[in-house]
Amino acid sequence: MTTWKALCVLALGLFIAAGTAHGRSEVSLKELLGDDAGRQLFYRKSDGALFYFEMRSGEMVRVGEAVVKKGKFDAWRGGINADGRRFLYQKGDTIRVVNDDGAGDKAVVDGANPHWWRDPETGTDYVVYNQDAAKIDWRGDGTGGKPTMRVGVDGGEAEQIWAHCYDAGLSADGTHIGDAYKGAFIGNRTTGEIVGNLPPDEQHCVGSMLPDNTYRMLYEKTTTHHCIVIADTSGKIVWSFERIGSGQIFGEASANHPDFCVVSMSGDQKYYLVRISTKHYADMGVSMEQYQRVGGPWVGTLSAAGDGAE
Repeated sequence: MTTWKALCVLALGLFIAAGTAHGRSEVSLKELLGDDAGRQLFYRKSDGALFYFEMRSGEMVRVGEAVVKKGKFDAWRGGINADGRRFLYQKGDTIRVVNDDGAGDKAVVDGANPHWWRDPETGTDYVVYNQDAAKIDWRGDGTGGKPTMRVGVDGGEAEQIWAHCYDAGLSADGTHIGDAYKGAFIGNRTTGEIVGNLPPDEQHCVGSMLPDNTYRMLYEKTTTHHCIVIADTSGKIVWSFERIGSGQIFGEASANHPDFCVVSMSGDQKYYLVRISTKHYADMGVSMEQYQRVGGPWVGTLSAAGDGAE
């Protein structure tokens, strides 16, 4: 083999190896999680019963008598707090909270699109929510709708945190807020600046701010839902994950770990856990025909039972 041919073969081999190392690949849930635990909320389509899926054991655990119901609002928002043991869910037009053992089930506030947010200074858990997502005056400049609100999960006065209706939650430090519908936007709560609209006036869906202070947002790009993406505060798309097989892809970032999201695929009716940094993904073994997800995944170390709960 000539030197030139040898160099070409070597270059091709390095290219393939690099693609394998950094490309998307399927692994087991155990491999994806490593030493961490993992949980995901679901409700049973037949009766709305709320469950959490324990990823390491594959067990689907019923959460007391909690029942998810659609009202004026969609019911797929909510999720698991930073401790892994308290859940937000939608029951009609009311946002509720419940412990993983079914105790402490109570109404928090009337509203929609709930997201957890933990005050980094006090450790207090809040729910960030929309007042009436069924009547939003969607606009292509990132404005419109009733103000976004925040209230303590265990009580307190609700406060306005953004002048517009944004449905993607807050950054970990609370300074940035996201939205994805008619355009995709990230708002700076300190300056009032709005960035995004990628591309202008095109519909996107299911935004969720990554739970760190990089101020990035994950959302489903375009009405065809062929991929999910992450954009930074300059509006640049810095990560993307194409659909697996056929159908539409829907995804949401976790409420506690910036390196994980969950995606559902309408084509094969499956849910997958995805590690963002590697694009490795694992089949969760849960059928979309039977269960609807609630919020994003939780990954980490479980707190002691009952921590932060009434």
